[in-house]
Amino acid sequence: MSAPCGYYTAGGHCRATPTRRYLQGPRCATHSPAAVAGRPEPAPDPALTLTGLRRSAGLADLTPAHTPEDRA
Repeated sequence: MSAPCGYYTAGGHCRATPTRRYLQGPRCATHSPAAVAGRPEPAPDPALTLTGLRRSAGLADLTPAHTPEDRA
């Protein structure tokens, strides 16, 4: 469970969930730093994701080898 959004307006704190952690505190998607600035959320750099870092280090991929048909 995530902490409620801590964005403050004249009407009080937003308190929406789910939230992500930012330096300013927990924020919902509407009140993320990018949203407040009127910009889209930045896309993660694939080379800096856990999978990308594991591949660049020559480690095994942790992605399950299951297909949707395996779950049927």
